[in-house]
Amino acid sequence: MSDNEFVYLSMISISLIIGFITGTVACMIMTAKENKALKKELDRVNDLYFEEIDKWKRKYDKEDYEAY
Repeated sequence: MSDNEFVYLSMISISLIIGFITGTVACMIMTAKENKALKKELDRVNDLYFEEIDKWKRKYDKEDYEAY
């Protein structure tokens, strides 16, 4: 193997390693952003759900209605 082949193979392997590392970091960042957005949406849905349950309880507690 000549010196030129070794240099070319080294450059190719280094560029592949750098590409793999940057791809992994990019995937981790995108996953973290998606998790943050999903958590925010879940919190909003939970707030809405418990708000509706509280409305229902207030409505029927005033009438002394025992549900189930």
